[in-house]
Amino acid sequence: MPPTTPAAQAPARQRTTIPAPKAAIRPDLVLRDFQPNPAGADTRWCGDITYIPTDEGWLYLATVIDIATRRVVGWATADHLRTSLVSDALTTACRTRRPTERVPTAAVNTPVTNSPHSRRS
Repeated sequence: MPPTTPAAQAPARQRTTIPAPKAAIRPDLVLRDFQPNPAGADTRWCGDITYIPTDEGWLYLATVIDIATRRVVGWATADHLRTSLVSDALTTACRTRRPTERVPTAAVNTPVTNSPHSRRS
């Protein structure tokens, strides 16, 4: 019988979504409708942040996904979880896709509260 080794321990989880006490509540512009509509490309985007453990610490990956096509249309990585990470991913998506109108994004419980993208009208 082979000797047993201790199971690899996952890194401790961080609490990352801490809302600012004075942050305004943002409306749900996509109305929680995440059903794809191929004719509606670049009309609704959503995003996600993934935490990737590395030998040098955490790597944070922010992605922007077109709900209609289910494609990643923008992304950014950083060694921090600040608003600029999400803002950079949104900027990349806008440069890549060049939407003709403002695209509603689902950004509930994310560090986007103070992003320039959250103040656009």
